[in-house]
Amino acid sequence: MTAVHPPEFATQLVGSWCKPKWLCDHDKVYGKEGTWWRLPADDLPEAQDDSVRLAVFDQNRAGLTYATDGECRRQTFSGHFYYGTLYTGQAMYLSSKENWKEYFPGIRDYFIKNQAKDGSWTGDGVGETYGTAIALMTLQLPYGYMPILQR
Repeated sequence: MTAVHPPEFATQLVGSWCKPKWLCDHDKVYGKEGTWWRLPADDLPEAQDDSVRLAVFDQNRAGLTYATDGECRRQTFSGHFYYGTLYTGQAMYLSSKENWKEYFPGIRDYFIKNQAKDGSWTGDGVGETYGTAIALMTLQLPYGYMPILQR
């Protein structure tokens, strides 16, 4: 009898997928709606369609059961960016070294850039305890300390 092993990272689908830098300026994610797009309005729909195709491709490559449009046409994220980075980071870390190497430097740099002088983060406006906890959990992902991260 052949043993059947579950997938290395068992998940069915993803909501928001990280948008490519050529499509938007991630530093403006919480700016006024529509201000973060890098392309002229006339070119935006086609570029967003291209971004959706890439999100679906990545999700299929990662082995997800259901591919979504990755919410590539949406700017705001209901104020849960920090929360999303933690779980996206876990997915990228567990899915492949290539995904991880592509994902982590950008989010690491984002957290470093947005850290307060006292070492805290405000995190989605929820508060310093929440923001700092999420930022630190995300930044420690490469060390693999959390049990879920055991490869």
